[in-house]
Amino acid sequence: MGKAEETKQYIIEKSASLFNKKGYAGTSISDLTEALGLTKGAIYGNFKNKDEIALEALVYNFDQISVRISKIVRAIDNCCDKLIAFAKFYRDNFDTIAEDGGCPILNGAIDSDDGNPLIREKVLSLLNYWRTNLEQILQRGIDKKEIIKNTNIKKTAALFIMLIEGGFMLSKITGDSMHLETAVTHLTEYVDQKLRK
Repeated sequence: MGKAEETKQYIIEKSASLFNKKGYAGTSISDLTEALGLTKGAIYGNFKNKDEIALEALVYNFDQISVRISKIVRAIDNCCDKLIAFAKFYRDNFDTIAEDGGCPILNGAIDSDDGNPLIREKVLSLLNYWRTNLEQILQRGIDKKEIIKNTNIKKTAALFIMLIEGGFMLSKITGDSMHLETAVTHLTEYVDQKLRK
């Protein structure tokens, strides 16, 4: 990696937490220069504008969680157990994720809903990636006869995302992990009672 690429990566990594905590609209260029210890010129020498940094930071934040989940899920053979591990990851890592600003998809979605079409588009693509991964686990489970055949894959994947995001959001805003715990318990019971063959 060359010097320019190293600087670019440094900017993404150091600004990722800042964007996730303060929001994409709420993070100013002066916030970035202060956090990065770089001049405005040094930042804009590597990125066209703040939106470009914000997009890269969003992907970086998502990847930090996604890589950890993938490692856990890949190590499990049974597809029902993969789904449960997926949900439990958020419960087990709630404190760490919350300290870093929370779920980047949720933060990006709220921050960009009506104000930033570029962030909104990126959030949608990351959400689709998440949904597709869940759908693939479900389909594999059906193919391996671990999940009942008539399972509605799209609705089940959507249910996982809604409960995890909703539980996470309520737990973060109230400071009470009970909401996320309730969501994960419901998903675990749902898998064991409705999906597992």
